[in-house]
This record gives sequence, C-alpha cells and structure tokens, in this order.
Amino acid sequence: MTIRYLPAQALESLNLRFGGPGAGVRDLDGVKSCAARPANVPPDVDPPLDLFDRAALYFHGLASTQHFHNGNKRTAWAATDLFLKLNGVGLRETPVVAREALSLATAVRQDEEDFDETKVAEWLREHALTAADHVRSAVLAQSVGQEGPLVSDQTYKMPCQILGLVKGSGSLRYTLSAQVEWFPHEVDLERTVNLSVRQTHGTPWRFSHACDPSMTATVSRTVSAHWAPSGVESWSPTFVFDIGTDDDAEGFVSLNIDGEEAWSEHIMIRVMESTEPDWSSAPGREPAPETT
Repeated sequence: MTIRYLPAQALESLNLRFGGPGAGVRDLDGVKSCAARPANVPPDVDPPLDLFDRAALYFHGLASTQHFHNGNKRTAWAATDLFLKLNGVGLRETPVVAREALSLATAVRQDEEDFDETKVAEWLREHALTAADHVRSAVLAQSVGQEGPLVSDQTYKMPCQILGLVKGSGSLRYTLSAQVEWFPHEVDLERTVNLSVRQTHGTPWRFSHACDPSMTATVSRTVSAHWAPSGVESWSPTFVFDIGTDDDAEGFVSLNIDGEEAWSEHIMIRVMESTEPDWSSAPGREPAPETT
C-alpha cells in the first residue's frame, strides 16, 4: 500500500483551523522539517517503521516544538489523526484528559525521561480501532429446518455452543449472522470479511463442498457512503456451513476483517452412538401372538 503523507502546506492549514487565536507559522523551515520527516526514513531501518511509527513522528515533531505561534499540540493531534485516516486507520474516541496527558508528556522534553516517538507510537497502537470495534453484533445458530429458499426461511436453534451428533448421521449445519459497522474514514476503501473454522481437538472435521468455509464464506467489496446516521453503509454478512465428524471434537468459529480476528465463538460436538428403540415394553402394546 502506498503511504499518503502530509505536506507542509497541510500542516499550516491544520494549524490555522485548530490552532486558536494567533495561530500561524513561526518557523517555516521547522514546519517543513516536521512534514518531511515521516517520509524520509532510511529504507534500512530495522525494524521497519509502520504507520503508527510514522504518525508518531508527526505528533512528536509538532507537539514538542514551537514552529507555530499557537496551537502546536492541537496541530499535532490534527495532523496525526488525519495522516492515519488517510491511510485507512482510525483512533478510538478517548477522553480529552487522556489526549492532553499525552500531549504534555511529549511536549515536556527532559532528556532521559523524554516521552519519545517510540512511546507515542505505542500509545497510538493501543488506541487504534481494531477489527473487533467493527462488529456491532454476531450470532451463531444451528440451522434445524428449511421452509423456503432464503436464509430468512430457516428455523434456528440457540445456543449451539455444545451440540450432539448421532454417529453416521451426516453433519450439523451452522449459520453465522453478523452486523459489521464501518467508520467514515473507511469510505471508498476495500474491506474483506470472512469466516474461518479452526479445530483444536478431535478427529478432523468434514465440510460439505457446498458449505465449506474456505470456499464460500467471504465478502469483499468497497465501503460505501450511506444516509444512515453514521454516514456509512453497514454490512450484514451471513455465512452457512456444515460440519461432520466421527468423534467428539471442538474448535472455534471466527469472523475476520482483513485477516484480523474480529469475533470468535467456541463450539463443541459430542458424537453419540445410534440406538434402536425397544418398543416391546411400550404401554398399550400387546405382544405379538405366537404362531405354530
């Protein structure tokens, strides 16, 4: 992915917008240096810098200097947030006091106790939106009946974390339905939501060809703007899959967004031997007459 950076003019605009009274450039060369620093990282740096490391360079460079007449820390926040969003990453809503604490810790440079770029990057990683933040709801159920051709025509059984299966009877059918929410900065970005099944114990599970998670359980498209209150269209993916096994087994069903686990549920299957009922002693049943 090509990283999108902020030029010096963008930092100036952010300062004029968020810097408050008296905002404006004090040291243009300093502003240009802050703008160029995240992009001008030597290619042989080990370990390589990720987006959070580069965002931290913007934040630390602006918050710990006085390149603007006013609002240096506010500009640092605005630049960091914009840079991450331009590259598909959002930050969780955090209390103002928490952001102020980070700004002050970064601005107060005390040599050995300096809150450097590495610590800023660590803070940003901890407060970044994760795949789990996108899942508003997820329900796993057993499909036990079909009254029509649509998923909505099925009958479901819940909970289904522990299910019994008669040996040799085939398989169990599961349905996972979820609501995935997106954020405004993700509009026009391509996202992939998929289901995966990971077995942890027991004999290997069998998946029917028509309902094999590795073949059918993927939704990939572009996030779209929408009239909904959030301004973004949510997704409601539904995945149907069959599991067959000859012995007790257990594992996890997971919903993943762009390869990151967003939701997971533990399931167990207990295999039972098939037994023929003995009707000879049933109430009201007369024994068959003997023949000679």
